[in-house]
Amino acid sequence: MEHRQGRAKEYSTGKESTTKDEAAEQWKSTFRQNTTALLLSRLHWGRLNLWTSYEEFQAIFTE
Repeated sequence: MEHRQGRAKEYSTGKESTTKDEAAEQWKSTFRQNTTALLLSRLHWGRLNLWTSYEEFQAIFTE
């Protein structure tokens, strides 16, 4: 939780002056990080259950 509070402080202490482009870039990079983390966690979980992870892996990369 400390991390989130630190982040909230950042925004309230003058980060409001960021431009729309900067905000969009920040959102994109956060989204990319979250997506990568989710994918890696799903693949890691899949090692325990190879059958499902293989099907999920195929589904992810055949779309």
